[in-house]
Amino acid sequence: MHVRYRWIAEYKDGTFFEEPEDGKSVTVPYDPVTDYQPSAFRDINHTLLKKFWLYGCDKETEHERWAVDLITGVFEHNGVEFITHPQMYIPEACGLVFFREIRKEQDVTSTVEDDGSLSIEEGEMRHYVNRTFFGYKETKFDPDNTPHAQTFTIGVY
Repeated sequence: MHVRYRWIAEYKDGTFFEEPEDGKSVTVPYDPVTDYQPSAFRDINHTLLKKFWLYGCDKETEHERWAVDLITGVFEHNGVEFITHPQMYIPEACGLVFFREIRKEQDVTSTVEDDGSLSIEEGEMRHYVNRTFFGYKETKFDPDNTPHAQTFTIGVY
């Protein structure tokens, strides 16, 4: 499946973990019984995560760099920082939010036969990443210990 953006996890200790080209997990094996291949996203150590980067990996996006700092809640695009939360708001304990919106396409030919029945011929199924979303979620507690969750994400095409 073609992706326009790959990710890099930047850890608090200064190390990095980059999404493999095939996107497959290196710690969780393929399950032949269910035909399930876990994503490399599962391999990220979220407790040590400081910043999450997206970088363009095709001709249209190759110069694009996006990031979210999970300590400050500040986003970045090609070196320019910006916030999506109110200016006086101070994020705490941010957790990463990341997902890809997948589009499926398939050519289908349907024919009405002489007897009135319908015959259908299905072509190859194609999968595309339509958009990539990333950001952070945090939960704060008010004085009576009631949780309030907020999510701040942006989508890149």
